[in-house]
Amino acid sequence: MSIASEERFRLSRGGVLNVWQYDEQVFDFAEGRLLLRGANGAGKSKTLELLMPFVIDGDKARMTASGKHTTSLLWLMLDGHDGGGRTGYVWIEFARRTSDGQEVTMTCGVGLRASESARQATSWFFTSPRRVGVDLLLEDETGPLSQAQLKSEVESDGEGRFFDSPRRYKEHVGRALFGLPVEQYDELLRLIYWLRQPQVGEDIDPKRLAEQLVNALPQVDDSAVRAAGDTFDELEAFGEEIERRDRAARAITEVVATYAVYARSVVAGRAAAVVEAATRLRRSESTLRRSERELSAARVELGDVDTGRAEQIGLADETQRRITALEQGPQARTRGRLRAL
Repeated sequence: MSIASEERFRLSRGGVLNVWQYDEQVFDFAEGRLLLRGANGAGKSKTLELLMPFVIDGDKARMTASGKHTTSLLWLMLDGHDGGGRTGYVWIEFARRTSDGQEVTMTCGVGLRASESARQATSWFFTSPRRVGVDLLLEDETGPLSQAQLKSEVESDGEGRFFDSPRRYKEHVGRALFGLPVEQYDELLRLIYWLRQPQVGEDIDPKRLAEQLVNALPQVDDSAVRAAGDTFDELEAFGEEIERRDRAARAITEVVATYAVYARSVVAGRAAAVVEAATRLRRSESTLRRSERELSAARVELGDVDTGRAEQIGLADETQRRITALEQGPQARTRGRLRAL
């Protein structure tokens, strides 16, 4: 999910119900921030221990914030309480706005139960998209809900989740809120626990601070290291391939330059041959047109000659007939007799 398209989850509200010296208290966060002010001993550290990061972790052994004393669920539930047993809840609400403008909430909570006679405290955990005090109730007219009642209330809508194991609860919260596997979520929680100490800014030792920050970094996954190594190998192979292709490109460029000179000479020679052939063609066409004109004139002259010849043949025939007639006529016979005489 991209931050540019959808906002990340932010702290919206938090609350304490019937735990320690609280009856019921809701804290409203301003853009994910909450400022607790008060004199020493007013309970700021205790409130911090009850809410963050205990509510998103569930590990009661790591509740102490100051490091100067030990805080236990049993003490928090029974301190100043008169009675045999006590049930309470601590919860935090997260909210974000989706890309279409809708607000999505997620409530994480821990239920607590302490018994004076048994001298022990138990806890259970839940998450829900509903909001405490709005559409999710943690108490009824008799007081805070029991573990069974809370389980029924949370799971009634089919979207809430109930856990009796802090480990499974933490895995679910890590994935739902941060999108992290449990190993990376543990590292993040360790950093949050260290940073939330009220005295974290006192007597800062740069060397120790650097060590703490290094220790808070998530462990690098072996598969990620292998994947990175494979990626570097691939990048090196890509670099070599690019270098080979660059050399090949330079060689081809040189070949193309040389071939271009050859191609230009070939094209020039062929162009000259084409020009010469075109010139010869024009000459031949001119000669052909002249010959065609001479042929036409010769055909006309031949026609005239044929006509004259036919006329001469007719004239010769007529003359021959006249000669034959004369030879057969009386004049010829007279001429014969005259020659005989």
